[in-house]
Amino acid sequence: KASTSMKAALAIGGIVDFGITNNIYLQPGLFYMMNGCSASGGTYNMGTILLPVNAEYKLGDPGENRFFFGIGPFLGYNISANEKSGGTTATIKIGTDKTVDGLKPMNFGVGINIGYLLANGLYFRVQYQKGLSELDPASDANNSIKTSAIGVTVGYLFGQKPKAKKG
Repeated sequence: KASTSMKAALAIGGIVDFGITNNIYLQPGLFYMMNGCSASGGTYNMGTILLPVNAEYKLGDPGENRFFFGIGPFLGYNISANEKSGGTTATIKIGTDKTVDGLKPMNFGVGINIGYLLANGLYFRVQYQKGLSELDPASDANNSIKTSAIGVTVGYLFGQKPKAKKG
């Protein structure tokens, strides 16, 4: 097993916030994520299309500041990958052929999150995602690639209406 460390990266995309009740919400999303890691042999970068679907529970009432937390599955599709080592960059082929490819295209996993939503729609979230799929086409007992990621999000939910003040 190689020793790896996390690498800061960027994600861009959006979510839709469907209210089921005043406190329970379904949040499907679509993101492009740049992710990777640093290892003793170099730096690995991946570009992934990610489709998370979270069930969210929001404390408090709609239109007020609210804490929230959620859990849900995600489906990822790896569209690019490369390895940088010793000043050179090599493309990692994506596919399922054990002899040619270095990374499988599909990833499935689960994520959890916690955050705070302001009445004006601005929100702050911390999330953790754990990939459950084996991503190495040639995996064996000594060789395995699975993803995990920690993220911090600052976003905006359009359509939020602050609660009207009484009086």
